[in-house]
Amino acid sequence: MSSISSALDDLPLNEDTMGSDGSFRSYDSEVEDEEDEDSTDVFEDETDTDLSSLGDASEMDECEDGMNTALGSLGDASNVDDSQTEKDSGLNIPNSAFETDRDHDDDNAGEQIEKIPWLQSLKISMPTAESANPKRVGHCYAMLIDRDPIRADFYHSMEKATPCTASLAFVLFDRWGCLKNEHRKHPVKKGTGVWGSELDKGGILLIELPRIDKEYLREDLARSLVQNIWATAQSTNSDCMFAMARVNYLKNGTVRDTREELACREVHSFDGRLLEVTENFWRAMGFRRIGCSSYFGLAKDSSHPSRSLSASEDYNPPLALRSSLSADDPEFTYLRVSHAGAVTDFQGSSPLNFPHGLYKRLSNIAIIQADDSKTLDLLKAWLSMHSERDPVWWSVDRHHNNIMHILARDQKFKTLLWLLEKRFANELQLAKNLEGDTPLDALETCLEKNRTLRYLGSITIPTSDIFVGFLPIQMKCLLLLKGTTLPPKMLQSARLKFGCDCGRCIAGFMSPRNSFALEAQGRRLFSLLSRDLEIMSADEWCKRQDYLFSHLLRSVRSDLINLHLRQAFTKLFRSVALALHCKMLPTTRNMLQCTKNESPPYTQDFLQHGGTVAAVVLACFDRAIERDIFLGNGKHHRRWHEYIKKFPICRNDGEFIFARRQYRRYEALPEGEGPPGGMRDPGAISIA
Repeated sequence: MSSISSALDDLPLNEDTMGSDGSFRSYDSEVEDEEDEDSTDVFEDETDTDLSSLGDASEMDECEDGMNTALGSLGDASNVDDSQTEKDSGLNIPNSAFETDRDHDDDNAGEQIEKIPWLQSLKISMPTAESANPKRVGHCYAMLIDRDPIRADFYHSMEKATPCTASLAFVLFDRWGCLKNEHRKHPVKKGTGVWGSELDKGGILLIELPRIDKEYLREDLARSLVQNIWATAQSTNSDCMFAMARVNYLKNGTVRDTREELACREVHSFDGRLLEVTENFWRAMGFRRIGCSSYFGLAKDSSHPSRSLSASEDYNPPLALRSSLSADDPEFTYLRVSHAGAVTDFQGSSPLNFPHGLYKRLSNIAIIQADDSKTLDLLKAWLSMHSERDPVWWSVDRHHNNIMHILARDQKFKTLLWLLEKRFANELQLAKNLEGDTPLDALETCLEKNRTLRYLGSITIPTSDIFVGFLPIQMKCLLLLKGTTLPPKMLQSARLKFGCDCGRCIAGFMSPRNSFALEAQGRRLFSLLSRDLEIMSADEWCKRQDYLFSHLLRSVRSDLINLHLRQAFTKLFRSVALALHCKMLPTTRNMLQCTKNESPPYTQDFLQHGGTVAAVVLACFDRAIERDIFLGNGKHHRRWHEYIKKFPICRNDGEFIFARRQYRRYEALPEGEGPPGGMRDPGAISIA
């Protein structure tokens, strides 16, 4: 890092950006007015399933009959046409016939959810008409999620609540509770493309598949339950903008027993039909698939694009991406794509059955965990006997991952380098799997998951804030698949290491939008401190600005009664803002260079009295986080919304805690600790 810092030291200050008094000329230098109003809502303008009553396994002697019985609770949803979509239940059951309960009564789930202020449990049940001894014939559970209170810690909060909310968060949303970019823009993963940024705002009703008693399976009760719980949620919370449901394989109760009785090929057929009927049930209710995920959504807004999309037009991912097949299934199919683009099964005698053995070897845990050199030796032994025209080189698994996809995902640099020397390597490199990813895309997806989440048994831990950069071997694989093995320049290497995708991050980790947020706070605080210097006594000034002193030594705080030191502390905020404006990381070394001609030498005097540049920069970080659209009250975004649009979007946008940790490393500050007497860094998390 010191080498990168040295390179940044050579960046010149652009005098054209400064006036004679140090003010900025590139945009309006008017200081942001203080906002006295309380923090407001940032967006103020804007499961497992259970069919326990499906009958006994003895009634399902054949796959077809078993599936029909298992899916009886879904009514006639297995044959959906557009005329059925969003119609009322055929039973025309009045709302008064349903019972509404705010709590789950299973395993104290409702009691647990009641303790979570942003999560509300709903249950709708349908009793029989008997007045003496009414029986509950069906019920439906749902959870009403308010994302706004948990934006700053969205992943952790959703993971801690329930497994269903955790799955929803990790599959659909980024760490701030906004729809992932892949579901918006990816050519394949966006699905129909009808879902976008509107999903970033508003409450969400997460619905479980209704549970219906066996004797009422063929009635249209399931639809009525869903319609009623959706209406209840909207009346409970007017901010509930979307209903969502996950399509799972129903592997519990009778369905699980049925699957165990079937032969492998019948299981695959059973699962495929079961999945299709469940999906069609939600489509009959007006739900449409979100991207290519397993979640379906229904928008409250009748003008939403998904509402005009017919059920037949909704996106269906390839069955291989949705099925329960695994590499251990004996009926697992291996395919190859010929040069003409035709896809055929690998069947018959050697060598056409060789890809099966190849893929099973690649999928073997012992091989995947083997070091790169061992993997290379094994592949050479297996494949060198085949000519470069042999179809074995184009083998793909059921997800259409070829050998380069697998090696890229496992970051086998030496093996990738050997494979890229083959004459046909370019075809493998450009090939896309069923998710639309090339080997490079597959590697980048894998690295992004590693940056964002870590799995410890059944626990998923968000790790974006403690990201320290990609490993050297991961960077080498990225460069290799991008078509170069030349060592990048120092700054380019830092940007690659820290996941910058805009090409403009300062020191590789400080994105243009984050840099501007810090710059804006530096300018704002300089103006406020300067104003107060003129109208307040030393004691009054120190008392008023105490919130900015948390990263200063206690001895320095007491010395601020000295006017010269107060002026030095104040002017350092402007110098930090100027350095960021000139795309320079405000380290101590860089700031001394920026202010070497300063007269009087405020910065040097401040440092000689025990002050630090880091204390000022970290104070800017604190204020930027406080005013961030996700981590704070959103004041910065509201004030500079139009100006922020001028900066490129970057993966590192909003990652203030990650950037603060990297800055502390540059300044050689203790990990997770401020200067002596300072506060502990709330971003400090340790995972063994």
